[in-house]
Amino acid sequence: MLPIVYTLALGLFAAAFVEIGIYTLFREPIRLGHYVDPEEPTDEEREFREEMQELHDDQMHRYEVSVTVASLVCASALFYLSLTVVAHWGMVCDAAILGAVFTLICAIAKGLRSENRYLGFAMIVASLLIVLVAGYEKYARNR
Repeated sequence: MLPIVYTLALGLFAAAFVEIGIYTLFREPIRLGHYVDPEEPTDEEREFREEMQELHDDQMHRYEVSVTVASLVCASALFYLSLTVVAHWGMVCDAAILGAVFTLICAIAKGLRSENRYLGFAMIVASLLIVLVAGYEKYARNR
């Protein structure tokens, strides 16, 4: 029972490490011009706010794509490490695979959360391919 708990905890920590690292390196864009004046805004202020909102929306779209792709790349790297570097380390290998699966789940969630539905679909397809290749390399090829 203890090895299972250890493997699960190590996998969760690996996924948390990746996600916190991504959050640290890719900061979310700051919304500018969000101050609400108690008086009725002038046409120039309203136009400025609309421009700032469009700029923020564009930055958020690029941010969501970057973060989603970074999660997918990190999950792929974890799968690669689990199949090569730590392949013979027993529970550490299983924990790396589990961490990669958790990271893939986060990447899929980020892709689906994005307004770009094609990004969500691409994350599902890429995740499926990664899991299929990793599963084949780990289990089918070793028989």
